[in-house]
Amino acid sequence: MIINRIKLNYNIKLLDDYFQNKDYENVVKLFQSQEKSSIYYNLAQYAVNKYLTQQNYFDFAPSKFVWLSSFDLEDTSYLKNFLEFYLPKALNQSSLIDDYKSIFSSTFENLNIKNFPKHIAFDEVVRDSFLHQLIISIYSKKDLIFTSTSAAFFEAPQNKFLIFPQTTLCHFYLIRNPYILYQRYKDTFQNSQEALNELNDTNEKPNYPNSFNFTVEENRQNWGSNAKSWTNKNVQSTYRGKIIKYEDLLTNPEDTLNEVVYHLKQSGANIDIKFDLIEDFVKNNSLSEIKIDENSKKESKMVKGALDQFIMDEYDYS
Repeated sequence: MIINRIKLNYNIKLLDDYFQNKDYENVVKLFQSQEKSSIYYNLAQYAVNKYLTQQNYFDFAPSKFVWLSSFDLEDTSYLKNFLEFYLPKALNQSSLIDDYKSIFSSTFENLNIKNFPKHIAFDEVVRDSFLHQLIISIYSKKDLIFTSTSAAFFEAPQNKFLIFPQTTLCHFYLIRNPYILYQRYKDTFQNSQEALNELNDTNEKPNYPNSFNFTVEENRQNWGSNAKSWTNKNVQSTYRGKIIKYEDLLTNPEDTLNEVVYHLKQSGANIDIKFDLIEDFVKNNSLSEIKIDENSKKESKMVKGALDQFIMDEYDYS
């Protein structure tokens, strides 16, 4: 215990010196040297509390996150597949692509931090999301982390957010007609009430996959709240957000994927624009729309009552 305290204090002094001189290369090296150490988490907490929430140190970012978000994580699959195909051939930076829960689990399993909880509840996400993302950022040893989530964006007191400007390159929000989602859920559950519950995010959450040794709770909320949280103009501006209508991927995939690559480039990614690659991907990866059954008036009224009319009008889903 005493040895750990001495070790922590010694490394804190080093960290102070590196941060005050903005010697970020040595900050990262220090963290990497302590990855298997019992002081690692305390050291990261200290860095966040003393330095990384101050604007003067916002330029410290070992990796930048690119967020792919959608109410239904399945709707990010086509874009994720495109990036897995395109980035190795066109991105001049190192990168990692996976959903956030998987990245979170693998990072903290490998670090094996003593007494770190196996499940992170939502109140802990609110409190520590920046700390977790900092640790993932340093541990990944990648320039860019492309990660998908179905969580709604949140802003809590004391500058607590789901994602943070200093660690985010940009984000994409994939929005899809909720009547289509309702049909998907009805086909899955074979029950209109269960489908409506899914749209409202009130269904009992399934058990986490056994492969996840560490889990993090995502607060998805209902379709309207989720869409409104990410399409908010301030969120779009602060995090260099781009809205993608899923319907545009269906009807005009080449132009839509071109826009994705341009947005990455304009946000600061060192990426080449290769139209032939985009054309090749589209040619070999098609999407098909879900066929909507004719709903009863009562059913249509129930679904409409669960939706946000402003968002519906904004994106021509009314």
